[in-house]
Amino acid sequence: DSDERKRTNSLLEAFYGEIITKKHKSLINELLELESTSEIEIGPGKTVPYRSSMFYLLDEPSPDRRKEIERKIESFVSDELNPVLEESFLQEEKSINELGFANKVEMCTRLSGIDLHSTDRMMQEFVNETDEIYAKYLGILSEKELGIPVEELNRHDLLRIMRASKFDSLFPE
Repeated sequence: DSDERKRTNSLLEAFYGEIITKKHKSLINELLELESTSEIEIGPGKTVPYRSSMFYLLDEPSPDRRKEIERKIESFVSDELNPVLEESFLQEEKSINELGFANKVEMCTRLSGIDLHSTDRMMQEFVNETDEIYAKYLGILSEKELGIPVEELNRHDLLRIMRASKFDSLFPE
C-alpha cells in the first residue's frame, strides 16, 4: 500500500545515503577537519577560525573591510575547500552510477518519490513571480540601511543587510 511504499522508500533512501557516506568518509572528514581547524586573516594581525569568519563579515560596518574579509573567505574556500568538495562530488557521482542511477537527482527522485525536476520548476516560477517585488524592497533596504543604490550592492553588502543588527537588542545573551 501507499504508506508501506513510503516507509520502504524512506528506508532505501537512508540506506543508499549511508552507503555513499561510508564510501567517502575520509573526504568528508578531511573537509570537516579543514573547516574546523583552519584560520583566516581578516585584518592586519587578526586571525579568526574559518567557521567564525562569516560573523566578522556580517558585523563589519565598513563596506571596504567587508569586501576584504569576503575576498579572504572566498580565497580560502576556493583554494582549500573546493578541491576536497570537487573530489568528494566526483567520487559520490561515481558511487551513484555504480548503484545504478544516472545521477544524484535521479537517485533522490526515485528513492524519495519526490519529483525534484517538478519542484525546481515550481521554485523557478516562484522566483520569477516575486523577483520584481524582491528587487523593489531590496532597493529600499539597501538605500535605507547602507546608503547604497541597489545597482551597486555587492554580496557582502547584502549579507550585512540580512544580518539585521538593528534587532540585536531584542535578543540579549
